Amino acid sequence: MSIKQYMSQITFIVSIFVLSNTLSVSNAEAYSPYPGKLAAKLVAVRSASIIDVSAETWPGFTRTFSISLAGIEVPTNSPDAKLCQRELAEKALSFTEGFLENAKKIEIQNMTMQTSADQNAEADIVTDKGSLGKALKSHGFARKKDKENQQPWC
Repeated sequence: MSIKQYMSQITFIVSIFVLSNTLSVSNAEAYSPYPGKLAAKLVAVRSASIIDVSAETWPGFTRTFSISLAGIEVPTNSPDAKLCQRELAEKALSFTEGFLENAKKIEIQNMTMQTSADQNAEADIVTDKGSLGKALKSHGFARKKDKENQQPWC
C-alpha cells in the first residue's frame, strides 16, 4: 500500500469519526426524555434563570433537576459587571424566588437534556401564574437569548 493510499484511508476514517460524533452531539442536544409537562416541586433557586426542582419521572421514582430557563438570558451578578446590572440581577433573583415560592403548582415543560441520566436540563417552568421566562421578560429581568446581542443591561 502506498503512502498516498494509506493517508487517504486515514482521512476517510477520521472523517467518519468526526461526522458520527457531530451527529450524536446534535441529537443529544435535542433529547427530551420527559416530553410535555412534568409536575415538579421547588428545591432551590440558584439564580433568576437556574432553578432546582424535583419531579416524579416514573411512578414512585423522583429525580432532582437543575433547570435552566429555555430561550432567555438574565443579567449576571458578577464582580466585573456594572453596579446597575448587579442590582438588576438581584431584583431578577428576588422576582424568581417570589414567583415560585407562592406558586400553587409548578410544571416543567418541554425539558431537553443531553442524556436521560443528566441532572442539568433546559426547559420552561410554568406555574398557576404562567411562564416564569415570560414573566421575567415582561418585567424587564430577562431577554431573548441571542448570541449576537451583546447589549449592556443598563
